Amino acid sequence: MTVAVPPDAAYAAVSDVRTVGTRSPETVAVTLRGSSVPPAVGTRFTGHNRNGRFRWSTQCTVTAAEPGRVFAYDVKSGGLAISSWRYEFEPEGDGGATRVTETWTDRRSPLMHVLSTIVTGVRDRPTHNRRTMRVTLERLKAALEE
Repeated sequence: MTVAVPPDAAYAAVSDVRTVGTRSPETVAVTLRGSSVPPAVGTRFTGHNRNGRFRWSTQCTVTAAEPGRVFAYDVKSGGLAISSWRYEFEPEGDGGATRVTETWTDRRSPLMHVLSTIVTGVRDRPTHNRRTMRVTLERLKAALEE
């Protein structure tokens, strides 16, 4: 998704995890542990999620924090790996616009595949995440270009 702001501005919006709930259809709020704003590698936060009547939380740790370039974090539940999320920011044209790429890597074990379906109500997580990622990026674009 291309947004009409420089990479540093796009990065600042995405890396402020406290605002994820304004863009994500599934993560409704984030609790940042500590006061690292913007987050640095090792910063931890809790994602509070909802899918219809299903509600759950995840523990996240920032794994990459390069302003204007990349922001990434790993997600766990009950100490078990769930996923990795990564946002890359590439300047376009004269640098006044940015291509934002969001990727998700499923890191669940077979047991976690079963448990996560029960906890979240989502049977096909890859399809679900592709849909919600589009929504998240569209909301990011709208907010940054207001």
